[in-house]
Amino acid sequence: YSIHKTTNNNFAQIKIGNEVIQTQLLGLYNAQNAAAAAAIGQYFEVPMHHIKEALSSYQPSNNRSQITNHGSIKIIMDAYNANPTSMLAALEEVSKLKADKKTIILGDMFEVGPTWKKEHQTIVDTLKKQEYTNVFLCGKQFMQTNLPEHFQAVADTKELIPVLREKDFSEQLIFIKGSRGMALEQLLPYLKEQ
Repeated sequence: YSIHKTTNNNFAQIKIGNEVIQTQLLGLYNAQNAAAAAAIGQYFEVPMHHIKEALSSYQPSNNRSQITNHGSIKIIMDAYNANPTSMLAALEEVSKLKADKKTIILGDMFEVGPTWKKEHQTIVDTLKKQEYTNVFLCGKQFMQTNLPEHFQAVADTKELIPVLREKDFSEQLIFIKGSRGMALEQLLPYLKEQ
């Protein structure tokens, strides 16, 4: 058998034989996760209708690809874990989303090891090639990269709070991603409309 991965309105979709399964997960990278889950289900002989029901009804939570709306602000919170591969894949998907204004908030990736500086610089270089209304980088590792002037970087989550309080995020898509230890969910109360 084969599993085909696509996106439909930026949401992950997989096709197994003639069966199309639409998920509530953003991006092609999550289609890979859904395909892996379906393959494991098939291996253990889970009926296809159970696989389809489980994948199509799953609502992301716990800061993992979680989408919430706050007035005119749409927030994608993916701050449970971060590594270079997941961050680059997520940024590629966010760059494809339709929104007039986009804000990116990224926290350090702690699970990188001795290549941390190079990996964080790769993320910054990727952001430079994409267009965003605001880019906020949070963490001591991001602060040690070569940043363009219009990116704002702070040492930790608490330092970012007063910066965010001064901004109007009306009508924006906000994407948040970083390692669990950055506790980026603490920023949510400060992402407001003015």
